[in-house]
Formats: sequence, structure tokens, C-alpha cells
Amino acid sequence: MLLSALLVLLAFYADSFATAKDDDPIVPAVRVVRLQVDYPEAKVQDVQRIHKWNSLMRNSVIASLRFINKHWTICGSGPNGERPANDCGKAQITGEIVSDNHYRINVTFISERDPIKNVKVDSTSTVYAVSQIGLKGGIFQYTNALKALGKPSPKLEFDEAYFCYKGAVLVDGDKCRKEFRRLRDEPIVEQKCADGWQRSADGSRCEQCPLGSFKSKDDAVCMLCPTGMTTLNKGTKLLSECRIKTCYPGTFLNLTTTQCSPCDYGLYMDEYDGRICKLCPVSTTTYQTGSNTITQCLSTNQCKSGAHTCHWLAACMDLPDDDHKPRCDSEFSNSTSFLM
Repeated sequence: MLLSALLVLLAFYADSFATAKDDDPIVPAVRVVRLQVDYPEAKVQDVQRIHKWNSLMRNSVIASLRFINKHWTICGSGPNGERPANDCGKAQITGEIVSDNHYRINVTFISERDPIKNVKVDSTSTVYAVSQIGLKGGIFQYTNALKALGKPSPKLEFDEAYFCYKGAVLVDGDKCRKEFRRLRDEPIVEQKCADGWQRSADGSRCEQCPLGSFKSKDDAVCMLCPTGMTTLNKGTKLLSECRIKTCYPGTFLNLTTTQCSPCDYGLYMDEYDGRICKLCPVSTTTYQTGSNTITQCLSTNQCKSGAHTCHWLAACMDLPDDDHKPRCDSEFSNSTSFLM
């Protein structure tokens, strides 16, 4: 779903649609592409310690896009076919922690239509093809900041979509047919959402910014907090409110202390930025605090699960006690079990 990340891009290019003649019923739709670059061997904890990482990462990706755009016209044209030098700078770029060793960069921008042209020679290609070639050539390790993520996956994830402004409908997959109103009269941004809110994916309503993001009056969409930081509540309005440390799996944010605390016995948390630890399934529990996966929820019947410490000659008997320890019915036992 690309819409929520593209309102600002479409608003920036609104004039390019207004240049179409009013008596022309068909105009080109806006082509938007999204690239995903995965770094499966990233040392996420080290990356989170880099000062102003989000800004460094975004500037590095912009530099990579501009390098490609210098040779192949991938970034979308402005009004009347002009291509301002900062076109690629309008890309929406976010970082995503997939796991402890997996980082993902999402890049969304208004793109030229295929086939795209080479700047210097009479040659054509596609946005995906030149981006994939750039990936294999190390373009997304172009700066020292991106090198901190390690080697990216060899295959680029690619998605595209076409959009029309209000007053037109999408036809033939990539064209916009105008209705009785001119496109310039009603841009796609119908109503500005309040600070801390953004348009839903389908554009029908405003919804609160999720945890770990914010939206000030100058932002068109919710922006991610700096890596390793989050917000106390949804609907945050200012970057300065990204002052809570993101809790790792196995811990949750204690709202009283605003510190990360380990999940208690019988609970686990398998996500980043958890607020309430998850309860183990019925008849299972964890035997340590700070559990970070449901697989650590073991049967409360240690005799049945084999987790007991009774001697192999002893009969294990399950007891309905709080610590779930069994009784070993034999002359053999150890310090963690007791005799009948």
C-alpha cells in the first residue's frame, strides 16, 4: 500500500497535471515505485548507536538514487517535462528493523515510465533493471553510512502503482480520465489531517500516527522516530517526543517508569516496542523472566513435558502448586525436588 507515503509527493507534482489541456479527457497517471533493500546480516544494535542514523541513512539513499539518476532518468519529471536537480530528494525513505540481524530500507518515489532513457547514449531500460544492476554493483553500499549495514540481499524487492488526482478515474491501468472538473481544481489532498494524524491507506479518513512515529504541521505523513527510539503514545506530534528507548523482545515498556522491564513468568514478548507482554497458552508457562518467543512457554506439567529433575528410577507426580514443580516418588531425588 503506497498511498499513505505518497500524498506529499503527489501534492508536489500537482502542477504537472494542471498543464494538460482542459479539453483533453485523458492524461497520464502518476507512476510511483517502491524499492525494498534488505540487509540480512546487519548488526542492528551497532547501527542504533550511530548518531542521527535516520538522517544519515536517508541522505545516503538519496545520494545513491541521484547517482543512478545521473546516468538513467529514473526520477519522475516535473511540470512540462522539466527535471529539477532535487527530484530524487523528494523520495520517502524509511528504515525498518525486521529482526536483530535484519534491517530493511524502503524507498518510495515518483518515477519515470518505462522504458527509461540513458542520459549519454541512445539506450533504454527499466527502473527495476537499472536499480537491480545498481544493487549488484554496490550502489546501496555507496556511502560509509550504508556500509554499516553490511552486504544487502542480491535481489531487490520492487512494487509499482498508478494514481490519479481527484476529479479523474484510473483507466487502462496507467491513465487518468478526467471528469467534468479540471484536475487542478481538486488535488488528491482533499483535507489536511491534524498534527499527529495522517490519511489512511485508502485515503478515506484520518488516523493516528502509530507508536514510534510522529507528524508535525510541516509533515504530510507520519515520520518514523530515530532508530532505537519510540513514542509513549499514538498520535504523537513532535520529533522531541521520540524520547522513549525502544524495548527489545522479551521486555515491555513499563508505563510507570518509562523503562524496559523483562516479561514475568508465564509471559513473553516476541516484538520490538512491546507494551503488554503476551500470556502463554493454557497449561503452559515460562520458567524464566524475559522470554522472547512462544516456544519458551512450556507445559506446567513437568512430568508430561520431561522437564522434571526426578531420578530415572523415581515416579514423577505432578502437583497443583504455583511453581509447577513435581513430586518424585522414590528414594532418589535432587535438591530441586522433594520426597513424598
